[in-house]
Amino acid sequence: MSYVVKITCKIFTSDSNEDDRQVADRVVLTVMGEGITGGLSLGAPVLDFGTVLIAHDSVQHLTVYNSSDCAIPYQV
Repeated sequence: MSYVVKITCKIFTSDSNEDDRQVADRVVLTVMGEGITGGLSLGAPVLDFGTVLIAHDSVQHLTVYNSSDCAIPYQV
């Protein structure tokens, strides 16, 4: 699968004081590449914690499957 991403970059003046730098120009970079679509799925469609009393814990395990050919970072 081909991908195209356009990124707007700011070019700053070369002032030695970073707080006084001004934007001198803006440039749009076009980045093209080839890649695959990631495939993450969960082991269960729903996690049922049941009734959990205040100040008590309930633990469930969640399995995340990666069916793609590459590592996919994720955060739970």
